[in-house]
Amino acid sequence: MSMGVDEHLGVPAALINVLGQRKGVLMVKGFTYSEYSPNYWYCTKKKSARCNAKARTDPHGKLTYIKDEHTHPPPKYLVTKTGEYVKVS
Repeated sequence: MSMGVDEHLGVPAALINVLGQRKGVLMVKGFTYSEYSPNYWYCTKKKSARCNAKARTDPHGKLTYIKDEHTHPPPKYLVTKTGEYVKVS
């Protein structure tokens, strides 16, 4: 897991490994984002919850932009002993 904090935004961002997914997932304030283009992320509930939250990172994983107005509560995860995340809701 890599972490980055953008001093401008002051928001921690973590690239997490979710069990069963090939690509990493960006987690910010408990909400998760999928990368759709290098450094461009949209909420993982974009389609199912019609959520328009999105984020941008620099090549080092630090947030450069975030629109974090979600239409749903954050998903819940358990963390395994190996550090992988398992979604429970």
